Amino acid sequence: MINMSKAPGPAPVRLLFACVALLSCLRAPPACAKPAHALIIVPPGATAPAGFAEQLATWRQSGEVSSALLLDQNQKKDPGFASLALLEFPSEGFYEQWNRDEAPKLGAPLLVRRADVLTHDEVYPRDSNKSVFLVNTYKLLVSPQRYAEFVQGYILPNLLDQKAAHLLLRHTLYLERGGPSDEAEAVLVMEYRDSVAFNRRDAVRDALVGKLLATDPAWKKWDETQESIRKGLTGTLAAYIELPAPQLPDLPHYVPEYHVVGGLRILGSELKNAVEQLALGFQKFQPDAKLATSNIPSSEGGIAGLYYHLSDVAPMGDDAKITDMMPFHDSFGYMPTEISVATGGYEKRGSLWAFAVVVSKDNPLNEISVDALERIFGAEREAGSSPTTTICSPPSTRAARKRTSANGARSVCTASSPTRKSKRSATAHRVSRSTLSATGFTGRRNGTPTSRNTWSRSRRHRMRRAPRSRATTRSRQSGKTGTQSGSQR
Repeated sequence: MINMSKAPGPAPVRLLFACVALLSCLRAPPACAKPAHALIIVPPGATAPAGFAEQLATWRQSGEVSSALLLDQNQKKDPGFASLALLEFPSEGFYEQWNRDEAPKLGAPLLVRRADVLTHDEVYPRDSNKSVFLVNTYKLLVSPQRYAEFVQGYILPNLLDQKAAHLLLRHTLYLERGGPSDEAEAVLVMEYRDSVAFNRRDAVRDALVGKLLATDPAWKKWDETQESIRKGLTGTLAAYIELPAPQLPDLPHYVPEYHVVGGLRILGSELKNAVEQLALGFQKFQPDAKLATSNIPSSEGGIAGLYYHLSDVAPMGDDAKITDMMPFHDSFGYMPTEISVATGGYEKRGSLWAFAVVVSKDNPLNEISVDALERIFGAEREAGSSPTTTICSPPSTRAARKRTSANGARSVCTASSPTRKSKRSATAHRVSRSTLSATGFTGRRNGTPTSRNTWSRSRRHRMRRAPRSRATTRSRQSGKTGTQSGSQR
């Protein structure tokens, strides 16, 4: 963190270096904490302890586990497991904490295996309650590095082909980090869309094998040597188990206030299967309601179903914009009722997607707490010390623009600490009208739009005023505007 008020050197040079440093950070390649993975296995013939699914849901709700998938075997003969839980942790640090504090509490008959992911892919939308899972396990006969090459060259083409045929919704290949016998095993988890897709998998695979054998010599060589690379152990059909809902004891229980009878049409985004779950929950309280859901790939198009009289509810992935609501208002004369189900910000309405903090690969930082992020990027901009304020504006003179253009800088930045009672600090916090115009806070500067974003804001402002302007024009044409003179009429 650079403290601008304490940096040595003249102010213009200091500010230019700050802008260059900021651009360098923005151009840095992304560096994210790598997720960690673990498998919890209930051996065949054993029974998971009571409350196992609730425990998985608790870990997921707390954020200690970012993803938890629970499968139960669904075949009578020679299953490879009774239950299988696939856990993903935000980082290695989260896994180590979980392994120290929570894993010892599991006890027998649960087995915990640390694993690495060799390949993974999934598609949305999907409803795993209707899916068929197939879990294959293999014993490695070669080194993990050699097996990783085998996965990329031999296994992955088949998985991607089944995905392209709309059969496979998800696949993940785990490589365990040794076991009781110090022999690494691979676990391939495949999720098929439904039983029809599962039954088609052999035909699709056979067609691909014939094509690759004839056209791909590298794949043919892998096929000839696969028996020396791995040994098949088990293949288990499994079913998805929905984890219990989060425990929200402070949330009031829902009590129906109306008796809904008749049809209720839902047209819009499926919100990653959330809409169907909400509809099923609604029908538990309103059994006489006849619900019909239609999913479309666009959230913005959902609200169109309301003013075209095609639906009664429009699920959307973000807040409705003024351009979305204007046609509804023009059709009915009032604004649509908006109910926020979930937002992308923590206890804040109006935010959509969660922020991604990009860190340079040269930065030694591996993890950071939410509190530290708030102090760095929050409104106060504390950064762990006294807050600073930065104001950036384009150069105001033609000579300055030429100089900064030659140096590659687009703006001049000033920064100061509001706690310091200095003339420079007061100047930085006194933002003039010309500065606001230069930074795009007003619609026009010297008679022309300052930027495309500013022009869009100005256009939206004109669009909001458009209905009143049309009404005024009609009244003037009809001679009913009392403020006009007779000659003007």
